[in-house]
Amino acid sequence: MSEKLICQQLSVGYPRRPQVLQDIELAFEAGQVTCILGENGSGKSTLLKTLAGLMPPLSGFIHWRDQDLVNLGRRQRARDWGYLAQQGRPEWSMPVHEIVRLGTYARPDWSKQEAEEAHTWAMQETHCEGLANRPVLELSAGEQQRVLIARLLASRPQVILADEPTAGLDPRHQLEVMGLLQEQARQGALVITVMHDLALAASHSDQAVMLHQGGVFAAGDSREIIQPQNLRAVFGIG
Repeated sequence: MSEKLICQQLSVGYPRRPQVLQDIELAFEAGQVTCILGENGSGKSTLLKTLAGLMPPLSGFIHWRDQDLVNLGRRQRARDWGYLAQQGRPEWSMPVHEIVRLGTYARPDWSKQEAEEAHTWAMQETHCEGLANRPVLELSAGEQQRVLIARLLASRPQVILADEPTAGLDPRHQLEVMGLLQEQARQGALVITVMHDLALAASHSDQAVMLHQGGVFAAGDSREIIQPQNLRAVFGIG
């Protein structure tokens, strides 16, 4: 049986603002890519931050491997979970290869060889080898995005939470990044992405969750969820 990340009666948001999402009931399954969709302000990033442990739930529960996520230790979360922030940018002008190597520091259990192999693999998979010695702050936004994805993958996380992973990428690299996330899922990772590109979500996800008016409008197989009637109801298009 595959592992699941389960949200029960989950409400998320900010203490001094109204709840963004209320009484969410969702199950995300390992081995699949799930795309979270919705209009701006619908709570996509807020939900992902809550799953990542960056924000506490206002109420309800998040369970992973029969454990309340609130009780998951920082070291275990750093080792097994990877999070890519929306429009995240590096803060220090370090060479690219050093930025990517930071991802391996989440795995102190690895040998030096294992860490080096993971670092090399992440650089290759994201086509960052040619950027290896360049200061990251001198790169374009799309190149920086690829570096951050490489850093995310360098720890070989079992749970991948990516907020707009294709932001700033050209079409070829968009397809490559989504294909890479699909491959991680096929190898057993649980992958959740926030997406605005509906066509890319439809072609590169197994499951889809549509958020609307403070809750889940629809969830299930992407081919069934990303349909004209749902797009009209949620986005006013189609």
